[in-house]
Amino acid sequence: MAAVDKVLTGGDMQAAPLQQPPIVTSTTYTVTKLHTTIMKDGPVSHTEWAEAHHFVPALCRRIRHLLRVYYDAVETSRTKPQFKYCDMQHINDGSYTKPVVSSRLDFKLYSSISEGGVWAVKADPESDDDDRERMIELESRSGKDCAAYQVAFFLGDILISFLLNPVNDAKDKLRDQKVMARFVMMSTFIGSRKCSFDFCMRGMPALIGDRAESTCKDGVCKSAVEKLPGKAWAHQTPESLSKIMRRLLCKIKMDGDEFTTTPIFANIMHQIYSRYGLDPLERASRLSTKKQYSIPFTGASAKSQMNSGTPSE
Repeated sequence: MAAVDKVLTGGDMQAAPLQQPPIVTSTTYTVTKLHTTIMKDGPVSHTEWAEAHHFVPALCRRIRHLLRVYYDAVETSRTKPQFKYCDMQHINDGSYTKPVVSSRLDFKLYSSISEGGVWAVKADPESDDDDRERMIELESRSGKDCAAYQVAFFLGDILISFLLNPVNDAKDKLRDQKVMARFVMMSTFIGSRKCSFDFCMRGMPALIGDRAESTCKDGVCKSAVEKLPGKAWAHQTPESLSKIMRRLLCKIKMDGDEFTTTPIFANIMHQIYSRYGLDPLERASRLSTKKQYSIPFTGASAKSQMNSGTPSE
């Protein structure tokens, strides 16, 4: 947990000590139990299947609860007695194959207040600097609560495994329908989108969008864009390039023109220009003119910047 939290929030929060053997019902114990329950080698007996059907939902809920305990401690800098169960040092390890399809993401009060506060300040013509400062403080506070972010990838891994299973009968078809409905909900609900489900669902444009909008835009999403291999830019369509440019416009609107001087921006421009020429950049320039942003998408300075971008191999 500590390793992931350091990337996501920049903090130095430490997980609880990992004992040997792990404390019963701790994060490490629960994840291990879940893994051994659903990843058994060889045929599964009717009794074992019945036990898995009973235990897996409870194990998933336990993991979700302990993620909440951990990120409550991150937010408040105070640990409760249950924190001793948060002993897993790396919570992104492993894959799991049998979920509770109806499991919800864990959005706490700060996230809801922050989301509502942003819209209220933007909609109020009389809002002042004090209102905006409070809004920024709320956004910062909610940005440290990454429990929902972690659960999103945990559930996403499980849901995808459902779709990879063969469809043999009507029950399997119903299962896949429920999984896809859950994916659609998570990729369209505004709170879930901030947990990078767009990244999982829509490819390159969504990744660039998460770099602009995600709760963890300066952690995992930033790293993903920086380390993106050059070949990932191949086979983009005019539609996907247009969406990428719109996401970049959003990023510039949020961070200001300084973003256009960063290595990430230069590399994106280089990757697009070297493969697709000026056409997508000129279209983006027309978009930026309509939105009154000052963006060097065209002209000699743009070509110089695009040619100087360091492509990822």
